[in-house]
Amino acid sequence: MKNISLPSLSLFILFAAFFSIPCYAGEQMPKRVKTSGEIPSDAVVIFNGKSTKMLVGVNGEKCNWLVENGILICQPQNSKQHQSLWTTLHFRDAQVHVEFMIPPSDKKGEKSGNSGLYFHGLFEQQILASQDDTVPPKKMMGSLYRIKSPLVNASRKTGEWQTYDIIFKAPRRNKKGEPIKAGSFTTFLNGVIVQWETPVLKRVSRFTRLYFRTTSYSDSILKSLQKTECGPLQLQDHHQPVQFRKIWIRPLDNKSFLFRSQ
Repeated sequence: MKNISLPSLSLFILFAAFFSIPCYAGEQMPKRVKTSGEIPSDAVVIFNGKSTKMLVGVNGEKCNWLVENGILICQPQNSKQHQSLWTTLHFRDAQVHVEFMIPPSDKKGEKSGNSGLYFHGLFEQQILASQDDTVPPKKMMGSLYRIKSPLVNASRKTGEWQTYDIIFKAPRRNKKGEPIKAGSFTTFLNGVIVQWETPVLKRVSRFTRLYFRTTSYSDSILKSLQKTECGPLQLQDHHQPVQFRKIWIRPLDNKSFLFRSQ
């Protein structure tokens, strides 16, 4: 048997070791996230059944919705001024989780459990009793209001808890604050996909909360959005006592911040 010299053996071991180690040139290892609980460890909790410190009213005032038994309940007022809530967390691209329940009602159509999730105050992920086919597709549960009807009707009956899980990519803006590149929604309703990379660029409804019945606070949000591409989530008051419980937002970039009106 031919003897192998020590230098040759060392070179062989070094060569084998080099090619047995995965090469990640130019790649950064992703941050480890704990998922043992229901909320990812890098998510920002908006409502946990107790504190409403991450939510403010339409004028930036303290949250005035009722918290009872760990549930956040919309308090409709008999006035034209809505009592919607803004998150103080402003984000660009994000994963959003919201659990909600529409109380049973004798009302039909758009008067039954109407609410919504307004992303950046511009695009509404609709909340509406839709177990029956009594509303137009672009206004029913799972739709992006007046933008895109849901792929399927995955809504549950009133009185049952439901869940939205949404991947939102914000439109990109130029230096003037004008949207120039479309963002998108990928939405799961009760675990079923209802929006798949649906593009959004500009508002299509006059009821969007940065332009309809505005306040000085919403005006300051719009100015910030045009500058930073970041905005809040709004829980809509549409004169129905819709209930919410677990709400969290997981920013997908490093652009998010806590907003303070100037």
